[in-house]
Amino acid sequence: LDDSADPQDQLRAKVRKLLALAESPYAEEARAAASKASELITRHNLSLIEEDRERTFISRFMCDPAKRHPRHISVVSSILQRFFFVEVVWVPTWVVSKNCAGNVPGMSGQPHDIEFAAYVFDFIQGTIRAQWDQARKRHGFPGREFRQFALGVASGFLSKLEEDRRALSERIRTERSFAE
Repeated sequence: LDDSADPQDQLRAKVRKLLALAESPYAEEARAAASKASELITRHNLSLIEEDRERTFISRFMCDPAKRHPRHISVVSSILQRFFFVEVVWVPTWVVSKNCAGNVPGMSGQPHDIEFAAYVFDFIQGTIRAQWDQARKRHGFPGREFRQFALGVASGFLSKLEEDRRALSERIRTERSFAE
């Protein structure tokens, strides 16, 4: 991907490198790398929209169906929808393993945005798990605290991305005012 002349491949390579950096055990470093990846994707999608290129869309589920999903899954869904150019819809479904009705978050968007969003979803889930394992080892948290911990980590990602999006919007406005 790095050597490809295709701008899509180059973008994918840059985003993958950033998200690999985002696997740092240091929460702030991980959030900063995820935020930079979001900025690259935002700039790319703005140029697609401005050039009015034809786009195709696909859909896929983010995780397995469940009777109830932990609240942090809703926060991560919001992150993907607000910062990674996908639409998230909660789809009613049957949970075969529990023999009951449930739901599953599904995302729709352009194929490359779905790819990035799925990667970000897995990345945030992995970060939550890694940080939980560290916190549990260090502080001896009981397992019942996981849901609250996961919600806190996901909310931290959301807050950082919102802050960075405001800064990016201001930079883009400034760049455009100088260009005119």
